[in-house]
Amino acid sequence: MRGRAMLGARDAAAAGGDEPWNSTRTFGRQRGRTGRKGRRGAAAPEGGLKQRLFIALALMPNPQLVLLDELTTGLDPQARHAIWDLVRDVRAKGKTVLLTTHFMEEAKRLGDRVAILDHGRIVALDTPADLIRGLEAEERVVFNLGGTLPAGFEKAAMLDALNMRAFNLTTLSGFYGVMFIYFGLLGAIAAAMWGSDMISKEERDKTVEFSLVLPVSRSRVVTAKALAALVNCVAFVLITWGVSLVAVRQYNPDRAFYDLLALEMQAMFLIELIFLALGLLLGCAMKQYKRSASTAVGIILATYLMSILSVMQERLDFLKYLTPFRYYDAGELFRNGKMDGTYLLLSAAIIVVCVVGAYWAYGRRDLYI
Repeated sequence: MRGRAMLGARDAAAAGGDEPWNSTRTFGRQRGRTGRKGRRGAAAPEGGLKQRLFIALALMPNPQLVLLDELTTGLDPQARHAIWDLVRDVRAKGKTVLLTTHFMEEAKRLGDRVAILDHGRIVALDTPADLIRGLEAEERVVFNLGGTLPAGFEKAAMLDALNMRAFNLTTLSGFYGVMFIYFGLLGAIAAAMWGSDMISKEERDKTVEFSLVLPVSRSRVVTAKALAALVNCVAFVLITWGVSLVAVRQYNPDRAFYDLLALEMQAMFLIELIFLALGLLLGCAMKQYKRSASTAVGIILATYLMSILSVMQERLDFLKYLTPFRYYDAGELFRNGKMDGTYLLLSAAIIVVCVVGAYWAYGRRDLYI
């Protein structure tokens, strides 16, 4: 494909063809900054700049059909995204682009229609979204070889549990998919500590007698504290979301990334709500208020461990119903593009039970002055 592109460029130059598109001028400016000048001329371009040059040469005759073969193989993520932007510019000018690639992420981002070939035959042809929807449900095959596991099985299972193999880590979506679990853990710990600490603040600060003489009911006290903690949770999500949007602007992410990021932020907020409700319950119900926050953090770490074990061990798959970190798994969010209705109902039930239990327990417990 590169040979054809350069031949087309020479033919166009000999025939006085149309002026190259902005891609050639962009390449010239970038090469002017990075090339080494000398008596023997500028050095040959490398990596992403070389690929952009090939595209520019192919476009000099102003063709209606552009053939691109394995365009981003061997490039770093930044160069790959730059090439993707250039291909989008070609499409925007009304040209037809035929691109061959082994990267599924590349086909999904750039292709209007995707054809899958097997031994020279087209076995599937449709839009990326319809091809994904046409996949069967996830299947898992485990081989037991005489009571022993294959070498590296535990490592592979751990990578699956951490979603390290569910994403292409050279893309923004892959990076934020893997980072989601850390965002979720931080949000869960913060929410649980806000919930438990705000409830026990008066006992911790030895100011219970002041709150007892206020003309307000205990339920109103719990409501005010819960709303204050909820504001903190909303602020945590919005700040994380905003910082992420600013950080990725230089990479020109596509709509699919923004959709995934929005879905992850919604999932993180729901995780926060679950553990905020749990923190409220522990702060209201535990007589030893000093232990409520540490107990909440211990429960969070235990549920996170259960989420890992439920993926690594088939017989422990039932644990996925006991850990909110499996309710909103980043890999499933990426594949399905939505949250599971069953897990949403479970989340709502946990939140309601914890909040009702918090009001009931706080109204009947002794406050220590």
